[in-house]
Amino acid sequence: MTDVKDIITSETNDVENHIFPSNNTGINSVNDQEITPHTWTQFGNLSKSSWQTAASYTFCLEMVVLVYLLGQVNKDEDNLAAITLITGLINALICVSISPLLAMSLVAGKDLGQLKEAVAHAESEEQLLLRKERISAVLRNGLIISVPMAVVAGLPMVFSKDLLVNCFHQKAAVAQITQNFVRPYAIAVPGIMIRVATSQIMFMFGRTKPAMIIGLGSLIGGMTIGSIYAYGWLGAPKLGNDGIMIGAILNEWATALIYAGYIAWSPRLKGFDFYNFRAPLNPHLAQLHDVWTQGRTFMLSMTAETAMQLMLGSFAGLVGTQQQAAYSSIMQISTFSFLLQLAFGQSAAREMTLTMNARKFKHASQSAKLSLLALLVYTTPVMLAFIAYPDALADIQGNQNHEYRNILRNLARIALPGCYLDMIRCMFLEQMRVLGDARRSAFISSSSIFAGIALSYYLGLHTSLKLEGVATGYTLSSGFAAAILGAIWLKKSQPKAIEHTVKNPEQFPSLIQWCCAFSPKRSNTPQHSMENDLEEHSKIEMTENPIRN
Repeated sequence: MTDVKDIITSETNDVENHIFPSNNTGINSVNDQEITPHTWTQFGNLSKSSWQTAASYTFCLEMVVLVYLLGQVNKDEDNLAAITLITGLINALICVSISPLLAMSLVAGKDLGQLKEAVAHAESEEQLLLRKERISAVLRNGLIISVPMAVVAGLPMVFSKDLLVNCFHQKAAVAQITQNFVRPYAIAVPGIMIRVATSQIMFMFGRTKPAMIIGLGSLIGGMTIGSIYAYGWLGAPKLGNDGIMIGAILNEWATALIYAGYIAWSPRLKGFDFYNFRAPLNPHLAQLHDVWTQGRTFMLSMTAETAMQLMLGSFAGLVGTQQQAAYSSIMQISTFSFLLQLAFGQSAAREMTLTMNARKFKHASQSAKLSLLALLVYTTPVMLAFIAYPDALADIQGNQNHEYRNILRNLARIALPGCYLDMIRCMFLEQMRVLGDARRSAFISSSSIFAGIALSYYLGLHTSLKLEGVATGYTLSSGFAAAILGAIWLKKSQPKAIEHTVKNPEQFPSLIQWCCAFSPKRSNTPQHSMENDLEEHSKIEMTENPIRN
């Protein structure tokens, strides 16, 4: 029988080589803090991982495609206005509901780094297997969390018309078009939860390229089928918006099932039993707590971010139908920037987690800075191009309306700098979750965003600025949050500060303790949780197998 240590070493080599491509000693050299890959090699690896992660987030890409396809199927004003609400509502509900799952790769990633260290320190095979079981359990814990979150996303979709008319004061006709699309789309919500949970496993093991190929393939296939039914090509019935909706649902479920199959049958992951749902839950309750408590900061931030986009779209609709249609064009860039900020931020956080747990503090600090540089290098030219020539957004939609283009020009020059600043804010926020300042950073970010919503409401609906006022509130709040988080990030991303964070990890009290600002001294480090899990698992083994023990 193959030695357990050999299997574990083989399975973690991909992660090691991805993080330390020019360092043959890799994670095994946990005490060597001086070995750092060449700067531009590291920059290239970060860029590659981030772009592959971005391309695998086809849910966000799907929203960009939906804006274009729905705009081509029907170009009347109500339909164009509904596009903003369709994509904004779906994006808001889904992003909030999946946000706790984004903590899966961070929690289990720390365990993976500790597993590699345990192999180097020659722990017993039984202990190594228990550590592997903990890593494998993260999928089940993620799916447990996804059940109530799926309900959170699905119910508002089913009753979206009443929500939009009564709470956001949208036109009944526009709200009806929105509900006709998003109510059936609720079928895709469980699939989205599965795809996010399984993708976190793939990201944790550095399998970003397969995730990208699968995601893009499913997106192209789903949108092709949707277009066939939308336009009635190849003898298919002409369904209009319903055809596109069918394609979007197929895309999400196809991606989810293929991701699930990949982690079940991939030779790279063969030693981890992710689908052992009959295993006792008790030994891994600490991990479930870790995912949920760290996921809360994701959820707080995502709630604020998506609420702002939804509210700004609603404010634009209150100003006018043409204004709301113009705002939908800006949302294409906003959605794309959200995709990049999430991908680059998550990639940086994953690499920093692994290097910090390998005690390579200089490498982690360098990763923090290079990931920000990579985001700016790739996005700055694009943002400047659209600010200089916003008519390109109208050209993409094929909209030649002169009034619409004038509105778009004025809006883009105010809102697009806000998108740019928002990307920087999100990058700081993602890294601060790893750098030991998750709660304070989430509070600063969310407070700034809600202040921006209030400012947008006042400037847009109670001054002569109208739509430009809505955009001004967004840009000012994004800049304010980015400036404050940037100042904190500069201090926390230094090697000595990172070393202090690893030795003194941030504590995550329960929600009640958090609200009451009172918590006992409970360490929430993965090592603490791991040892508790090992002890609990041993007790269960003694109970279930008294003769063997």
